Amino acid sequence: MRCSVYFPAVIAGLVGIDDVLAGNWTQLSAGPWSGREGLMVASTQGKLVLTGGRTSSGAGFSDEVWTSTDGGSWTLAAKAPWEGRSYHILVGPDANNCIFLMGGQTFKTFFNDVWSSCDAGSTWTEVVSAAPWKGRAGLGGTMHKGKMVITGGCHDNLPYDPGFLRTFFNDVWESTDGKQWDLVTAAAPWKARSGTRLMSFQDRLFIIAGEVGFTDDTQLGDIWSSADAGKSWEMLSQAPGFSARSGHGVVAIGSSLVLIAGWPELSDIYSSTDGAKWKKAAGTAWNCGNSGVRNDSCGKFDFWPVVHDQQLFLLGGSGSRSTFGKLYDETWALPLAAQFDVASIVV
Repeated sequence: MRCSVYFPAVIAGLVGIDDVLAGNWTQLSAGPWSGREGLMVASTQGKLVLTGGRTSSGAGFSDEVWTSTDGGSWTLAAKAPWEGRSYHILVGPDANNCIFLMGGQTFKTFFNDVWSSCDAGSTWTEVVSAAPWKGRAGLGGTMHKGKMVITGGCHDNLPYDPGFLRTFFNDVWESTDGKQWDLVTAAAPWKARSGTRLMSFQDRLFIIAGEVGFTDDTQLGDIWSSADAGKSWEMLSQAPGFSARSGHGVVAIGSSLVLIAGWPELSDIYSSTDGAKWKKAAGTAWNCGNSGVRNDSCGKFDFWPVVHDQQLFLLGGSGSRSTFGKLYDETWALPLAAQFDVASIVV
């Protein structure tokens, strides 16, 4: 019997990740949600779900939930029951199409509550009011082998502290339901940090960059990997080729990790097939130019990246090093599938 099976694939010698990342970005919208940093966005059930963020030039914390199917038109969902916040994490969807919002901060509170939504942000249920991990913002989180994993982040020891008395974390926690949490390790060997990115890729966990402050010399660029769900870690690279940074974006596209921009007001893009060696892309995020150097006109950090509907989306972000400054309300997209070849295999 003969049949044709079609599946998307990157064909060697044809179109690959380098070609995709060299493409042009399209701005799909400006608003209607207000400019914000530290927002979190997930793709679930055919929708982008945007949550929270620091707004009002940095003076406010949003409890809004916005949804969109295409990144161009947005709908404000019903008021969420969780308190407004930024620098939280949004993990999922899980096998039941549920997304989980946890952690984050205001100027006076660092959260360790967990909320779930199984209807693309329309309604939310409190899973636990106080998880066993300490309240924190700037944490990393991901789904990994059917479990939620969180790590890192920071906690201010004094309300309204501008960051001088922060405690940084390098503990690792996991949960299957968001309610019961198990401590995987109390202190990973990498430097405790905030603004890091935790990724599940090729059956391993990866910690990528981060910060321990708000200056150039407090940014981190090291990369670590774990093959046992966070119990033990090995350093893959101390200096991976991109500058130390935080508030950056990292996504998995096919067989590559893709790193995007970050603090301070960067727009460069890198890719890696193993997490250790990184290649700089020809293109820049937001078509910003001046790749690899600070660009106050269009470089961003504390935005959020998400792959949705065969496109890479970048949403929101900050363009100011100061506590209060320029925040973006923009949604940008880079096509993915149209630039990948489709193979026809006869079996």
